[in-house]
Amino acid sequence: MSENLKLVITRAGLDECISAKEKGLKAELNYVSAGDRAYTPNPDQRALQNELQRVEFSEYKDLGTGQLQAVAKFSGPQEYAVRELGFWLASGTLLGVISAPNTTLNYKAKDGHCIQPLTLDLSALPSETVTVVVGTENLNILIEEEFTHLAIAQVDSMHRQIQQQFKHDELQKNILGTSENTEEKLNVAVDLANNLNLQVKTLEQKISQIISDVSNVGDIQAIPIGGVLPYFGHDLPSGFLWCNGAVYDPVHYPLLKAALKDTYGENKVPDTLGRRLVGFSDNNPLGFKNAYQSLYVQRESLQIVNNSDRWRQIVTDIRGVENPPYIVSHFIIRAE
Repeated sequence: MSENLKLVITRAGLDECISAKEKGLKAELNYVSAGDRAYTPNPDQRALQNELQRVEFSEYKDLGTGQLQAVAKFSGPQEYAVRELGFWLASGTLLGVISAPNTTLNYKAKDGHCIQPLTLDLSALPSETVTVVVGTENLNILIEEEFTHLAIAQVDSMHRQIQQQFKHDELQKNILGTSENTEEKLNVAVDLANNLNLQVKTLEQKISQIISDVSNVGDIQAIPIGGVLPYFGHDLPSGFLWCNGAVYDPVHYPLLKAALKDTYGENKVPDTLGRRLVGFSDNNPLGFKNAYQSLYVQRESLQIVNNSDRWRQIVTDIRGVENPPYIVSHFIIRAE
Protein backbone atom coordinates (compact mmCIF):
# COMPACT_ATOMS: atom_id res chain seq x y z
CA MET A 1 0.00 0.00 0.00
CA SER A 2 1.39 3.41 -0.89
CA GLU A 3 2.86 5.23 2.10
CA ASN A 4 1.47 8.53 0.77
CA LEU A 5 -2.13 7.44 1.29
CA LYS A 6 -3.62 8.56 4.59
CA LEU A 7 -6.69 7.54 6.53
CA VAL A 8 -9.57 10.00 6.02
CA ILE A 9 -11.59 10.14 9.25
CA THR A 10 -15.36 10.34 8.78
CA ARG A 11 -17.44 12.88 10.66
CA ALA A 12 -19.61 10.09 12.09
CA GLY A 13 -16.53 8.28 13.34
CA LEU A 14 -15.09 11.45 14.88
CA ASP A 15 -18.38 12.21 16.66
CA GLU A 16 -18.52 8.70 18.13
CA CYS A 17 -14.93 8.95 19.40
CA ILE A 18 -15.60 12.36 20.99
CA SER A 19 -18.71 10.95 22.67
CA ALA A 20 -16.75 7.95 23.99
CA LYS A 21 -14.03 10.30 25.32
CA GLU A 22 -16.59 12.39 27.20
CA LYS A 23 -18.00 9.22 28.82
CA GLY A 24 -14.56 7.95 29.80
CA LEU A 25 -14.79 5.09 27.29
CA LYS A 26 -12.90 3.93 24.21
CA ALA A 27 -14.37 3.23 20.79
CA GLU A 28 -13.60 -0.31 19.62
CA LEU A 29 -12.12 -0.70 16.12
CA ASN A 30 -13.14 -4.22 15.05
CA TYR A 31 -13.17 -4.71 11.29
CA VAL A 32 -11.43 -3.86 8.02
CA SER A 33 -13.35 -3.97 4.74
CA ALA A 34 -12.07 -3.96 1.17
CA GLY A 35 -13.61 -2.88 -2.12
CA ASP A 36 -12.58 -2.31 -5.73
CA ARG A 37 -13.45 1.37 -6.31
CA ALA A 38 -10.73 4.05 -6.43
CA TYR A 39 -11.65 7.61 -5.45
CA THR A 40 -10.98 10.49 -3.06
CA PRO A 41 -12.63 9.64 0.30
CA ASN A 42 -15.28 11.97 1.69
CA PRO A 43 -15.57 12.73 5.43
CA ASP A 44 -19.34 12.35 5.06
CA GLN A 45 -19.01 8.74 3.84
CA ARG A 46 -20.90 6.06 5.77
CA ALA A 47 -19.83 3.08 3.62
CA LEU A 48 -17.37 2.05 0.92
CA GLN A 49 -18.52 2.59 -2.66
CA ASN A 50 -18.36 -1.14 -3.39
CA GLU A 51 -17.47 -3.26 -0.36
CA LEU A 52 -16.57 -6.87 -1.25
CA GLN A 53 -15.18 -8.29 2.00
CA ARG A 54 -15.02 -7.45 5.70
CA VAL A 55 -12.63 -9.18 8.13
CA GLU A 56 -11.23 -8.85 11.65
CA PHE A 57 -7.79 -7.42 12.38
CA SER A 58 -5.18 -10.20 12.44
CA GLU A 59 -2.36 -8.36 14.22
CA TYR A 60 -2.04 -4.99 15.92
CA LYS A 61 0.60 -2.76 17.49
CA ASP A 62 0.28 0.68 19.06
CA LEU A 63 3.23 2.82 17.90
CA GLY A 64 2.30 5.76 20.13
CA THR A 65 1.61 9.38 19.10
CA GLY A 66 -1.65 8.31 17.48
CA GLN A 67 -0.03 5.77 15.13
CA LEU A 68 -1.35 2.21 14.81
CA GLN A 69 0.23 -0.64 12.87
CA ALA A 70 -2.01 -3.59 11.98
CA VAL A 71 -2.47 -6.45 9.52
CA ALA A 72 -5.64 -7.84 7.92
CA LYS A 73 -6.04 -11.07 5.95
CA PHE A 74 -8.63 -11.40 3.18
CA SER A 75 -9.37 -14.98 2.06
CA GLY A 76 -11.97 -16.81 0.00
CA PRO A 77 -13.05 -17.35 -3.61
CA GLN A 78 -13.38 -13.67 -4.55
CA GLU A 79 -10.91 -12.10 -6.98
CA TYR A 80 -10.53 -8.34 -7.15
CA ALA A 81 -8.14 -5.41 -7.02
CA VAL A 82 -8.14 -3.76 -3.58
CA ARG A 83 -8.61 -0.03 -4.18
CA GLU A 84 -10.55 1.07 -1.08
CA LEU A 85 -10.24 0.10 2.59
CA GLY A 86 -12.76 0.90 5.31
CA PHE A 87 -12.29 0.73 9.08
CA TRP A 88 -15.31 -0.03 11.23
CA LEU A 89 -16.14 0.54 14.88
CA ALA A 90 -18.01 -2.11 16.89
CA SER A 91 -21.17 -0.01 16.62
CA GLY A 92 -21.13 -0.37 12.82
CA THR A 93 -19.93 3.20 12.25
CA LEU A 94 -17.38 3.75 9.49
CA LEU A 95 -14.41 5.39 11.24
CA GLY A 96 -12.29 6.09 8.18
CA VAL A 97 -11.42 5.26 4.57
CA ILE A 98 -8.20 4.81 2.60
CA SER A 99 -8.43 5.22 -1.20
CA ALA A 100 -7.17 7.39 -4.05
CA PRO A 101 -8.08 7.85 -7.72
CA ASN A 102 -6.35 5.46 -10.14
CA THR A 103 -4.57 3.69 -7.27
CA THR A 104 -4.49 -0.04 -6.51
CA LEU A 105 -3.60 -0.87 -2.90
CA ASN A 106 -3.31 -4.66 -3.21
CA TYR A 107 -4.75 -7.64 -5.10
CA LYS A 108 -6.97 -10.47 -3.84
CA ALA A 109 -6.37 -13.59 -5.96
CA LYS A 110 -9.11 -16.17 -6.57
CA ASP A 111 -9.17 -18.79 -3.74
CA GLY A 112 -6.07 -17.16 -2.29
CA HIS A 113 -5.06 -14.94 0.60
CA CYS A 114 -4.36 -11.22 0.52
CA ILE A 115 -2.21 -10.00 3.44
CA GLN A 116 -2.80 -6.27 3.85
CA PRO A 117 -0.39 -4.31 6.14
CA LEU A 118 -1.83 -1.11 7.56
CA THR A 119 -0.38 1.98 9.20
CA LEU A 120 -3.15 4.21 10.54
CA ASP A 121 -2.69 7.81 11.63
CA LEU A 122 -5.36 8.49 14.27
CA SER A 123 -3.73 11.67 15.56
CA ALA A 124 -6.73 13.69 14.34
CA LEU A 125 -8.92 11.90 16.92
CA PRO A 126 -9.06 12.73 20.64
CA SER A 127 -6.13 11.04 22.39
CA GLU A 128 -6.54 7.47 23.61
CA THR A 129 -10.11 7.09 22.36
CA VAL A 130 -9.69 4.04 20.07
CA THR A 131 -8.74 0.48 20.94
CA VAL A 132 -8.26 -2.25 18.33
CA VAL A 133 -9.96 -5.62 18.78
CA VAL A 134 -7.87 -8.39 17.16
CA GLY A 135 -9.20 -11.72 15.87
CA THR A 136 -7.75 -15.13 16.77
CA GLU A 137 -5.62 -15.80 13.66
CA ASN A 138 -1.83 -15.86 13.96
CA LEU A 139 -0.53 -14.86 10.54
CA ASN A 140 3.04 -16.05 11.09
CA ILE A 141 1.77 -19.58 11.74
CA LEU A 142 -0.68 -19.51 8.84
CA ILE A 143 1.88 -18.25 6.34
CA GLU A 144 4.40 -20.86 7.40
CA GLU A 145 1.72 -23.56 7.24
CA GLU A 146 0.70 -22.47 3.74
CA PHE A 147 4.28 -22.74 2.50
CA THR A 148 4.55 -26.18 4.09
CA HIS A 149 1.36 -27.42 2.45
CA LEU A 150 2.49 -26.01 -0.90
CA ALA A 151 5.83 -27.78 -0.54
CA ILE A 152 4.20 -31.10 0.30
CA ALA A 153 1.81 -30.81 -2.66
CA GLN A 154 4.65 -30.05 -5.10
CA VAL A 155 6.82 -32.93 -3.90
CA ASP A 156 3.83 -35.29 -3.95
CA SER A 157 3.03 -34.26 -7.53
CA MET A 158 6.60 -34.96 -8.63
CA HIS A 159 6.53 -38.32 -6.85
CA ARG A 160 3.35 -39.32 -8.70
CA GLN A 161 4.97 -38.42 -12.03
CA ILE A 162 7.89 -40.74 -11.28
CA GLN A 163 5.55 -43.56 -10.31
CA GLN A 164 3.55 -43.12 -13.52
CA GLN A 165 6.74 -43.17 -15.58
CA PHE A 166 7.90 -46.44 -14.01
CA LYS A 167 4.46 -48.00 -14.56
CA HIS A 168 4.66 -46.97 -18.21
CA ASP A 169 8.13 -48.54 -18.48
CA GLU A 170 6.93 -51.81 -16.95
CA LEU A 171 3.98 -51.93 -19.37
CA GLN A 172 6.28 -51.27 -22.29
CA LYS A 173 8.59 -54.06 -21.17
CA ASN A 174 5.71 -56.56 -20.93
CA ILE A 175 4.36 -55.65 -24.33
CA LEU A 176 7.67 -55.55 -26.25
CA GLY A 177 9.07 -58.69 -24.64
CA THR A 178 12.57 -59.39 -25.93
CA SER A 179 12.55 -57.12 -28.99
CA GLU A 180 15.90 -55.58 -29.82
CA ASN A 181 14.77 -52.01 -28.99
CA THR A 182 13.45 -52.85 -25.51
CA GLU A 183 16.75 -52.44 -23.67
CA GLU A 184 17.44 -49.11 -25.34
CA LYS A 185 13.98 -47.79 -24.46
CA LEU A 186 14.31 -48.98 -20.86
CA ASN A 187 17.65 -47.18 -20.57
CA VAL A 188 15.98 -44.00 -21.79
CA ALA A 189 13.21 -44.52 -19.21
CA VAL A 190 15.73 -45.06 -16.41
CA ASP A 191 17.57 -41.86 -17.40
CA LEU A 192 14.26 -40.00 -17.36
CA ALA A 193 13.40 -41.39 -13.93
CA ASN A 194 16.83 -40.40 -12.59
CA ASN A 195 16.36 -36.90 -13.99
CA LEU A 196 12.95 -36.62 -12.33
CA ASN A 197 14.41 -37.83 -9.05
CA LEU A 198 17.11 -35.14 -9.28
CA GLN A 199 14.42 -32.52 -9.88
CA VAL A 200 12.55 -33.73 -6.78
CA LYS A 201 15.68 -33.40 -4.64
CA THR A 202 16.31 -29.91 -6.01
CA LEU A 203 12.72 -28.95 -5.27
CA GLU A 204 12.97 -30.32 -1.74
CA GLN A 205 16.04 -28.17 -1.12
CA LYS A 206 14.23 -25.07 -2.39
CA ILE A 207 11.21 -25.85 -0.22
CA SER A 208 13.42 -26.33 2.84
CA GLN A 209 14.96 -22.92 2.15
CA ILE A 210 11.50 -21.33 1.79
CA ILE A 211 10.35 -22.81 5.09
CA SER A 212 13.60 -21.70 6.74
CA ASP A 213 13.16 -18.16 5.39
CA VAL A 214 9.57 -18.02 6.65
CA SER A 215 10.68 -19.31 10.06
CA ASN A 216 13.34 -16.62 10.21
CA VAL A 217 10.69 -13.99 9.45
CA GLY A 218 8.70 -15.27 12.41
CA ASP A 219 11.84 -15.24 14.64
CA ILE A 220 12.67 -11.58 14.00
CA GLN A 221 9.19 -10.58 15.13
CA ALA A 222 10.16 -11.76 18.63
CA ILE A 223 12.78 -8.97 18.77
CA PRO A 224 11.15 -5.58 19.43
CA ILE A 225 12.04 -2.54 17.35
CA GLY A 226 15.02 -0.98 19.13
CA GLY A 227 16.17 -4.32 20.56
CA VAL A 228 19.97 -4.75 20.59
CA LEU A 229 21.84 -8.03 20.07
CA PRO A 230 25.49 -9.10 20.10
CA TYR A 231 26.37 -10.31 16.59
CA PHE A 232 29.53 -12.18 15.57
CA GLY A 233 28.83 -12.16 11.82
CA HIS A 234 30.43 -9.88 9.24
CA ASP A 235 27.41 -8.98 7.08
CA LEU A 236 24.58 -6.92 8.54
CA PRO A 237 21.34 -8.98 8.72
CA SER A 238 18.22 -7.68 7.01
CA GLY A 239 16.08 -5.46 9.24
CA PHE A 240 19.01 -4.40 11.50
CA LEU A 241 21.49 -1.51 11.72
CA TRP A 242 24.98 -1.40 13.27
CA CYS A 243 25.12 0.23 16.71
CA ASN A 244 27.80 2.72 15.66
CA GLY A 245 26.18 6.08 16.41
CA ALA A 246 25.39 6.67 12.73
CA VAL A 247 22.47 8.76 11.48
CA TYR A 248 19.52 6.76 10.07
CA ASP A 249 16.66 7.83 7.80
CA PRO A 250 13.54 8.37 9.98
CA VAL A 251 11.32 8.17 6.89
CA HIS A 252 12.65 4.69 6.09
CA TYR A 253 12.71 3.61 9.76
CA PRO A 254 9.69 5.32 11.38
CA LEU A 255 9.24 2.56 13.99
CA LEU A 256 12.86 2.93 15.13
CA LYS A 257 12.36 6.69 15.37
CA ALA A 258 9.31 6.12 17.60
CA ALA A 259 11.19 3.62 19.78
CA LEU A 260 14.43 5.59 20.32
CA LYS A 261 12.87 9.08 20.51
CA ASP A 262 16.27 10.68 19.71
CA THR A 263 17.66 9.44 23.04
CA TYR A 264 21.08 8.87 21.42
CA GLY A 265 21.07 11.98 19.26
CA GLU A 266 18.72 13.21 16.56
CA ASN A 267 17.99 10.28 14.23
CA LYS A 268 21.02 8.38 15.56
CA VAL A 269 21.42 4.75 16.62
CA PRO A 270 23.26 3.98 19.89
CA ASP A 271 27.05 3.98 19.69
CA THR A 272 28.38 0.83 21.41
CA LEU A 273 31.80 0.85 19.72
CA GLY A 274 34.39 -0.14 22.33
CA ARG A 275 31.83 -0.05 25.15
CA ARG A 276 30.21 -2.49 27.52
CA LEU A 277 26.46 -2.27 28.13
CA VAL A 278 25.21 -1.26 31.59
CA GLY A 279 21.67 -1.71 32.89
CA PHE A 280 19.34 1.27 33.31
CA SER A 281 19.04 2.85 36.76
CA ASP A 282 18.38 6.24 38.34
CA ASN A 283 22.10 6.97 38.17
CA ASN A 284 22.42 5.58 34.64
CA PRO A 285 19.60 6.95 32.44
CA LEU A 286 19.08 5.76 28.87
CA GLY A 287 21.69 7.22 26.53
CA PHE A 288 24.18 8.07 29.29
CA LYS A 289 27.84 7.51 28.34
CA ASN A 290 30.51 7.92 31.00
CA ALA A 291 34.12 8.89 30.44
CA TYR A 292 36.86 6.25 30.56
CA GLN A 293 37.49 5.13 34.14
CA SER A 294 40.34 2.85 35.15
CA LEU A 295 40.17 0.68 38.24
CA TYR A 296 43.95 0.90 38.48
CA VAL A 297 45.08 2.39 41.81
CA GLN A 298 48.64 3.57 42.43
CA ARG A 299 50.13 1.77 45.43
CA GLU A 300 52.12 4.84 46.47
CA SER A 301 49.03 7.08 46.77
CA LEU A 302 47.30 4.55 49.03
CA GLN A 303 50.35 4.19 51.28
CA ILE A 304 49.93 7.83 52.27
CA VAL A 305 46.61 6.92 53.89
CA ASN A 306 47.65 3.63 55.44
CA ASN A 307 50.85 1.67 55.20
CA SER A 308 49.38 -1.60 56.52
CA ASP A 309 49.71 -4.85 54.60
CA ARG A 310 45.94 -5.16 54.63
CA TRP A 311 45.46 -2.05 52.52
CA ARG A 312 48.22 -3.17 50.18
CA GLN A 313 46.36 -6.45 49.65
CA ILE A 314 43.17 -4.55 48.76
CA VAL A 315 45.11 -2.57 46.16
CA THR A 316 46.37 -5.80 44.68
CA ASP A 317 42.82 -7.12 44.46
CA ILE A 318 41.60 -4.00 42.70
CA ARG A 319 44.44 -4.11 40.22
CA GLY A 320 43.56 -7.73 39.48
CA VAL A 321 40.09 -6.88 38.13
CA GLU A 322 41.15 -3.82 36.18
CA ASN A 323 40.66 -5.45 32.76
CA PRO A 324 38.95 -8.88 32.91
CA PRO A 325 39.06 -11.19 29.84
CA TYR A 326 36.62 -10.28 27.10
CA ILE A 327 35.62 -11.17 23.53
CA VAL A 328 34.69 -8.58 20.91
CA SER A 329 31.47 -8.68 18.88
CA HIS A 330 29.30 -6.29 16.92
CA PHE A 331 26.11 -4.92 18.43
CA ILE A 332 23.13 -4.57 16.09
CA ILE A 333 19.74 -2.96 16.61
CA ARG A 334 16.45 -4.03 15.03
CA ALA A 335 15.24 -1.14 12.87
CA GLU A 336 12.23 -2.53 10.97
